[in-house]
Amino acid sequence: SEAGEADSDPFGEDGAGADETVNLDRFFGAEGLLARALPGEGRRFEERIEQRIMAQAVARAAEHRHHLLVEAGTGTGKSYAYLAPLILWAVKNDKKVVIATHTKALQGQLVERDLPFLQELMLRRMGIDFKFALCLGSGNYVCPRRLGKAEMGGLFNQGDAIELGNIQSFARESPTGRNVDLSFEPSPRVWGQVNRESDLCLGRACPLYEDSFFYKARREQELVVGGWEPGLCSHKDLGSLLVGVYECDRLRYAGEVGSGMYARTRAGLLTRMRAAELAEPPFADP
Repeated sequence: SEAGEADSDPFGEDGAGADETVNLDRFFGAEGLLARALPGEGRRFEERIEQRIMAQAVARAAEHRHHLLVEAGTGTGKSYAYLAPLILWAVKNDKKVVIATHTKALQGQLVERDLPFLQELMLRRMGIDFKFALCLGSGNYVCPRRLGKAEMGGLFNQGDAIELGNIQSFARESPTGRNVDLSFEPSPRVWGQVNRESDLCLGRACPLYEDSFFYKARREQELVVGGWEPGLCSHKDLGSLLVGVYECDRLRYAGEVGSGMYARTRAGLLTRMRAAELAEPPFADP
């Protein structure tokens, strides 16, 4: 197809609903979408069999609701190998996906490079539109209800009152309500009166629930990127979340997060999965 136009049938007879193996072969293959798109970004494409095997395993795990633990070396192309199939799955099934990382550096890579690239590529070549967001810990968001109470409280000195006014102006204009997006660093004294506190949050019972920056960030995206915090993967917060992905630097960390029971080895994680009568997870071994 011409540049800028979506392929009329990029993945076979049924598009995104076609067999996932065929889909991903076409995406990661030597003549696939990545091969044609990466050089335009000034990046070299190299076909990797391990990457395609991992992507197919991720697609099967998502489709059949299996657990999956993958150990892959540097240079495999792990991020694209799980992002592409999970984006297709989320859009096809109208579900959400959580990408929970062990490092902030990886969060930055995903939201600043990998996901914007895939978002533009999939929209342009496949006609698939998806949204994503970086979600921080809940204390990093303005709480509209607490902000309103702080306005009426009048318990701030002059300097703090000016800072509070600046936060109010920010909250009216900001699409995120995150402290990292403020043009100044708020004092802990003032921020502690207006941020979301999980212990004080009313959840869906709050009259300003629909305006909550914290919940909007989770509701309106197909993909949510964040750190390893229990609230990030909450069904209550995310509604239709069914898949959680944990990428880490060392396999031993996967046990801590995947099991929630601090199993620090692959064998320990498997033992706990079986003890919980979960289906044995498939493994992709490059």
